[in-house]
Amino acid sequence: MIIMKVFVLIAFFTLSNSKTSLMPNLHLGEYRTIYEKIYPCESKRLIQSNIYLSKNTLSLTEVKGNYTFLVPLDDTLTGTYSTTGLDLKELSDHNFPKVYFYGKYKATIKIKNVGNEVIGCSVMEISLIRPWETPT
Repeated sequence: MIIMKVFVLIAFFTLSNSKTSLMPNLHLGEYRTIYEKIYPCESKRLIQSNIYLSKNTLSLTEVKGNYTFLVPLDDTLTGTYSTTGLDLKELSDHNFPKVYFYGKYKATIKIKNVGNEVIGCSVMEISLIRPWETPT
């Protein structure tokens, strides 16, 4: 009978001492970036974007597509970038704060000419989630 009580106590202390990781439900902290979607927004559409997110594997999402310039690429607009796709994990080494508020955010990218007119525009929707959460 005493041996049975000892085994019950050992089992109780073993189960109560199990290693559970603390996962607090705070409003800010270290985060993981989930890219939701990319779409064009209101502009003169002189630079048209046809970009989209391509989910190749569970852990690899790329930005693919093209930009069409209906204005000449001169001193008022500069820059050239050519690629088969941009791996979004490359953007995780950014200069943004490492601790931020969780939630959904919209980033608007506007291309303006020297006359300060918006000639191209894109919106990227992202979610900042806790490192242990899964995207919904």
